[in-house]
Amino acid sequence: MKRFNRIVSCAVAAGLMAGAAVKVQGGVVIGDALYAPMDIKMVVSYTNDHGAFKKASLNNKDLLALSGNNGPGNKLAAGPANEIFVIHVGGGNADVVANLTQSDDAELNVIPYISNQKERRHGFETAEQGSFELYFYQYFEGLGAPIGVFKWYGNYQLSTRVSGDSQGHREFVRFHGENAIGETYKENFSVFPTYYYDYLPALGCVQFEGRGQFNTPLLK
Repeated sequence: MKRFNRIVSCAVAAGLMAGAAVKVQGGVVIGDALYAPMDIKMVVSYTNDHGAFKKASLNNKDLLALSGNNGPGNKLAAGPANEIFVIHVGGGNADVVANLTQSDDAELNVIPYISNQKERRHGFETAEQGSFELYFYQYFEGLGAPIGVFKWYGNYQLSTRVSGDSQGHREFVRFHGENAIGETYKENFSVFPTYYYDYLPALGCVQFEGRGQFNTPLLK
């Protein structure tokens, strides 16, 4: 059974509030695709045994631990079609460890409301804004029943840029999820002082950014 390995109780920090700027590491090219490391910071509110409001933090390392992929050099990353992956970076190499979307462990859905595209001399760039939903699931092994669901939603801004020539091209992507409020449902978890069978409010930010160089020519 997948369980929490670690969640550290803390007060709400300014850097965890929705819309806060977060420095995101650069992307990595694996095969013919760009993978952008994700930066997720959330604060979950709950009540303790005495009915007092408390808060606990949840970040990338916690979500990697939940998926059973918290090894050295492993990172959560957004990849093709906004699917969520675990990638390993180390020793000058990078590999895909797991596709959490295909395994039904995580899911990122975006609904664009407005968008535009600008042609450039050596490529093009696009921008869009809309709403997003980010899910992380946990399951009883062999039963397929969810024992924990983390759901965050809000508004997002997405920028992409492609440039190059007949010799190769470069890609850039930046995603910023703001007003990222959400809810956390858990059953029979021992990460908080008491067990819960209902939803817990959450607040935070979801971002990823990456750029990569490809040997394939630019197709416009």
